[in-house]
Amino acid sequence: MLGICCYTLFIAFPNFFGSLNFEGSSPKISPVDKNTWFTDLESAKNLARKEEKTLLVDLYADWCEPCVKFEQVTFKDPTVQKELSKLIKVRLDFNTIDLTNEGLSNNYKVLGLPTILFINPEGVELKASRIEGYLKPNEFILHLKNNL
Repeated sequence: MLGICCYTLFIAFPNFFGSLNFEGSSPKISPVDKNTWFTDLESAKNLARKEEKTLLVDLYADWCEPCVKFEQVTFKDPTVQKELSKLIKVRLDFNTIDLTNEGLSNNYKVLGLPTILFINPEGVELKASRIEGYLKPNEFILHLKNNL
């Protein structure tokens, strides 16, 4: 239910969320570990192509409760971390909707957050693998095994 709420708010009020100022508020999602997660999509795509690995693209915002739950529960699970180590990972900040994020949303037809995209080494999204909404650690692992 909470995931649907984030989707609805993201779709119905994108300009509202784009205009919010989160400076001074304590972030709910931890900073990206530079050794593990990229913050730049093009750099991550280049590495995925070079290493011939699938790219995981996590679109998140601090105001999105399911996004925070992914970070605090699913992505911290040791079994999930083991599976994630097989992928190139990038986390893209959707706290504000700028031209780049708007372009990504339109290009990949993002309806709301959280959205996790999987892109092959050639740069093509594996659409059947897309995740929209929250998955528990065991559900996330099963999704990876069944869809990648």
